[in-house]
Amino acid sequence: MCMCVFILISLATSLSFASVPDNGVSDCGHRNGNYEEIKCRNGIGCIRTEHICDGTPDCPDASDELLCPFHPERDLQSNLGWNRSRRQLTCPSGQWQCKNGYCISKNRLCDQVSDCSDNSDEASPLCRKRAIATSGVCVLPPYPEQGTYDVEDIPDARPGQAHSSVVLTVRCRRGYGVMDLYGDGSGIQQVYCVNGKWYQNMPKCVRFCKLDPDPSIRYMCYTPGTGITFCRNYVSPGTVVEPACNSPIYYAKEVLRNMKCISGVWDNYAECKVECGRITPGGQPLLIGGKEAKHGELPWHAAIYRRAPEVFMQICSGSLVSNNVVISAAHCFWKDLIKLLPASQFGVAVGKLHRSWNSEEDFFAQKSNVNEIRIEKLYDGVAANFQEDIAVLILSTPFNYTTYIRPVCLDFNLNFENFQLQDGVYGKLAGWGLTSPNGPPSESLKVLSLPFINEDTCISTLPDAFRGYITGDKFCAGYTNGKCQE
Repeated sequence: MCMCVFILISLATSLSFASVPDNGVSDCGHRNGNYEEIKCRNGIGCIRTEHICDGTPDCPDASDELLCPFHPERDLQSNLGWNRSRRQLTCPSGQWQCKNGYCISKNRLCDQVSDCSDNSDEASPLCRKRAIATSGVCVLPPYPEQGTYDVEDIPDARPGQAHSSVVLTVRCRRGYGVMDLYGDGSGIQQVYCVNGKWYQNMPKCVRFCKLDPDPSIRYMCYTPGTGITFCRNYVSPGTVVEPACNSPIYYAKEVLRNMKCISGVWDNYAECKVECGRITPGGQPLLIGGKEAKHGELPWHAAIYRRAPEVFMQICSGSLVSNNVVISAAHCFWKDLIKLLPASQFGVAVGKLHRSWNSEEDFFAQKSNVNEIRIEKLYDGVAANFQEDIAVLILSTPFNYTTYIRPVCLDFNLNFENFQLQDGVYGKLAGWGLTSPNGPPSESLKVLSLPFINEDTCISTLPDAFRGYITGDKFCAGYTNGKCQE
């Protein structure tokens, strides 16, 4: 209700309804007492009521467009920070009046940018006169869509200004670039003009395709006119990309198709997967107790450390299952009185052969803090015979896969488990275990091959005090003849 009253009062100050004399004849047309025309404010001329506030002045004094309520489709100037108060009968000094009654700065007149919604600032006869007057000089063009430009040595330059010579550096928004013969996806190109002659066309900023850096894959780009090159992060439309997996660490399940950038979108994507569960052939040798262990023999082996005052102490081992996930034992992160310990107390290292956290001999090692530790809700340490003794560690810093750092494979298929866990099948165990009963831990990584032992044999062979720990989530491996390794 308040809005309606405001509009009626405002319009009454600009327009007047035609008066109706006693003889029933009005100054402007009406029919059956309904006014179809309105008299303009200056008293010169009448307009039909449907032309009020339609965005186009119909009265000679433009009073039919004054104090009109805002209309988003009609008042396009609002997007540039203007409002209906700019529609005036006359414009202040230094401003120019559009045909629709708006006022703009005279500096915006004939600058090749439409500042009036009716384009009257660029269609004015004055613009044609200026074009003749500026022949032989360089008139700065409008900014490109999705971009801008700088003028060398003229920091306050703007479109429409005239100079004897200019050097423009065109810059596109991130994700857009300049299409030219030597375009590199940087979105930058220079344009020159001397004495009114432009030596290049004003470039356009077009949508480029993005290639995110990926350690699993490499890209080669073919662009007509430039040949094959290493791809940059942004690739121009029309470019054909040949992807290839970074073997031997990564592979593709099928032949990778070429990728093409079309209007800023790839027509397909390439995907490479990491080779899991593969040892590194011909690894670096290290002698341990007369037996040879190698870098890459168990590239998924992870060393678990607990933060002590000033140092990290190695406490457990684990297996790398992805670049930021390690599986280990829950008891490594548990105290019966405290329960689960904070993740901030632990660190993980991979690619190591030496126990010390800061060993200078581990050239290939990578390290990370632990961000999160997840264990089974039913786990309760020794109180439950260490049942559900498994922990998943989420790392703070993802590892980079290399020749000596790869994940182990995970397969939850029951048939695969039955195939693996059979009498006579060997598996490998690695760690920095004790060198002798009650002796110190080994300073170098040890690897043992142990055979699987079926449950019946395991339970019948173990001491009675230990049998309670053989819960359904565990299996047995080792020797029953008293030997550590055959």
